[in-house]
Amino acid sequence: MKNIVLLVCALLLVCCSANRSVSMAGTYKAPEWSIPELVLARLKNMSVAANEHLDLKNDFTFTYSNCSINGSGNWKLNNDTLLVYFKKKRLIIDELNDDPKYKPATRCDSIPWKFLVSKNRTVLKYFEKSKNGRTRLVELHRY
Repeated sequence: MKNIVLLVCALLLVCCSANRSVSMAGTYKAPEWSIPELVLARLKNMSVAANEHLDLKNDFTFTYSNCSINGSGNWKLNNDTLLVYFKKKRLIIDELNDDPKYKPATRCDSIPWKFLVSKNRTVLKYFEKSKNGRTRLVELHRY
């Protein structure tokens, strides 16, 4: 009897964690920024994301694009953090993909991008520090 209870508990745990990850599937986009929001971001020494788009699929793959890059790979949910592992990244301006200066932008590391997931799972956020020292807030909303 004890083994059956443990088996049922383990099965419930696996099912709940699988459903939780699948519930993240969907399309996330950067919202359109209003003029006051852009001014406020500038005053806080922040730049904002342009045309960020992340599509999480039920099979734990994703596609990503912004104003300069397209990419794809796999994703997983770890508590309140979404981990995005790129398998492929390409610059939108194709001739730059072969330029050694831009090679780091297309490199696919084993280190994932990390997004903080909101409690209601409708917003993904991360902060990125640029080379000039500015902080860029990337906030993607589920659509």
